Amino acid sequence: MISTYEHALKLENEGRFLAAIPLFKECLDDKNYDYGDILFHCGWCTESTEIADRQLALSYYKKAAKKAAHPVCKMNSSFRAGWILMHLNNNTDAIEWLRNAVQIGHSEGEFNSIYTEALYWCAVALEAEGRFLDAINLYRAVKGISDQLSPESRYREIISLIAIGNYSEAYSMCKTFSEPAPGGFSEERYEELKKLVEKERDILEYSFNDDTYFSN
Repeated sequence: MISTYEHALKLENEGRFLAAIPLFKECLDDKNYDYGDILFHCGWCTESTEIADRQLALSYYKKAAKKAAHPVCKMNSSFRAGWILMHLNNNTDAIEWLRNAVQIGHSEGEFNSIYTEALYWCAVALEAEGRFLDAINLYRAVKGISDQLSPESRYREIISLIAIGNYSEAYSMCKTFSEPAPGGFSEERYEELKKLVEKERDILEYSFNDDTYFSN
C-alpha cells in the first residue's frame, strides 16, 4: 500500500492537481516529510489547477522558500513566487524573489535550469521596471551560461540597448541572428525572433542615414 505522500505525487504527475492538494495537506503535519517540500507541492498543485488561486499558491511558495531543507526546493519555490508576482504585475517584489533564487544557486553551486530561468526572468522584470542597465547585465550573464536562453536574451538585450540609446551596440547584436539557432532551440521560435530583430535592425539602419556606418 502506497503512502499518502506517494499517492499525492502520483496524482500530481497525472495532472490531477485538485485531487492531490488535500493529500499533500495531510502530509504537512507528518514529521517524516520535509515541510518545505510539501508546501512547494501544495503551491504547484494550487497554481496548476484550471481555477488557479495565485495568491494562495504564492503564499505556499513563500513559506516553502523559507522552510525547505533542500536548496533546490528553496530555489524553485523562490522562482515560482517570482513568476507569479510578475504575472500579478508586481515586478518590484518579483525581482526580490527571483534574485533570491539566483543567490541560492550561487551559494550552493546549483547552476541548474532553475538558476538560469530565474536569472533571465529577473532581467525581464528589471527591464519592465525601466532598469535597463541592470537588465542588460543579466541578459549577458544568461547568454554566457545557457544556449537555450541565449536567443531570447539577445533579443531582449537589443530592446534594452535601444531603450538607453546605445544604437551601435544594438545593431551589432542584431547581426548575431545571422547565426543558426542553438541545438535544441525551437526553429519556429528562432524564426520569429529573427523577424523581430530584422524590424529593429531596419529601424536602426534608417535612423542612422549613413550607409558607411554599417559597412563593417
